[in-house]
Amino acid sequence: MEKDSMIGELVRLVGRENVLSSDMHFKLYEYDASLIRSKPDCIVLPTSTEQVSKVVKFAHDHKIPVIARGAGTNLSGGSVTVRGGIAIVLTKMNRILDMDIENLRVVVEPGVVTLDLKNVLARHGYLYQPDPASEKVTTIGGNFAENSGGPHCLKYGVTSNHVLGVELVLYDGQVVQVGGKALDNPGYDLMGVLGGSEGTLGIVTQAVLRIMPKAEAVKTMLCIYNSIEDGGNTVTAIIGEGIIPATLEMDSRSASSISAGRTMCGKSGVPRTGRSATRSGPAGRGRSAPSAGCVPTIWSTTAPCPEPDYRRRWPKWSKSAKNTTFRSRTYSTPEMEICIR
Repeated sequence: MEKDSMIGELVRLVGRENVLSSDMHFKLYEYDASLIRSKPDCIVLPTSTEQVSKVVKFAHDHKIPVIARGAGTNLSGGSVTVRGGIAIVLTKMNRILDMDIENLRVVVEPGVVTLDLKNVLARHGYLYQPDPASEKVTTIGGNFAENSGGPHCLKYGVTSNHVLGVELVLYDGQVVQVGGKALDNPGYDLMGVLGGSEGTLGIVTQAVLRIMPKAEAVKTMLCIYNSIEDGGNTVTAIIGEGIIPATLEMDSRSASSISAGRTMCGKSGVPRTGRSATRSGPAGRGRSAPSAGCVPTIWSTTAPCPEPDYRRRWPKWSKSAKNTTFRSRTYSTPEMEICIR
């Protein structure tokens, strides 16, 4: 089918304002966060399930490749039109359709931004647990297509553990319902197949999400070690004891870790070195862990640790140096740190 004819038909189906076909738009939508680049032949921004269905049916009838796309933050190349064709961008479908707080369920369109949903739920005292690193811009549909994780997946699982049902447009434009508000449905686990399929099995136009009450309290600890091995042993000991924190992160950094860690956890002055690792359970209780000779530095706070801005707050650090000076005092360079919540 000729490109101009294809664009004309898509304009008829979804409206001129929802079709992009300029070279500038092609360049903007030819890539995601991966290294893959390929220009689409046309970009469509539908606003309803009906429009998605019409576009997919048109593409199927004329054998035109179709790729569904959210915010394009994925690293897999799953939203790149490697064979050209139509890029269906779902960011205009960004409504929260239903908030069933009593049954801990929310129904959303695929273009809802993850952090926007969390902010709305927080006002009611609830939380959507999946927390991909790009949640400020990433969309629910994209999260499900890639089965995104995040630091909280240690305790709460990845996106597919929190999406219970979807409205799906199949390859030929047919609209079907899979799953629902129930925690488990009879028959085959089709939701498990769809999560992470990158849109190859269908395009999600609505999703039923599971939400949870916000935790009554959050306990955060930052432990700094002299070696990665010692930190790894502590992680093993925590999990071995059956204690599953909401978040357990290991991060190998240079000397800025000490100063950043102190600011992240609201402490001031020179930290003292502890004699054992500390671990936090769901209720915030602390215990001493066998540390196999490790001597971590530990901070603890009831507030979550925000991300530090190293460029503005901390002195420049040379990897060749052994020590760094901060506030007229000298600190040894730690090898790694663990943040436990």
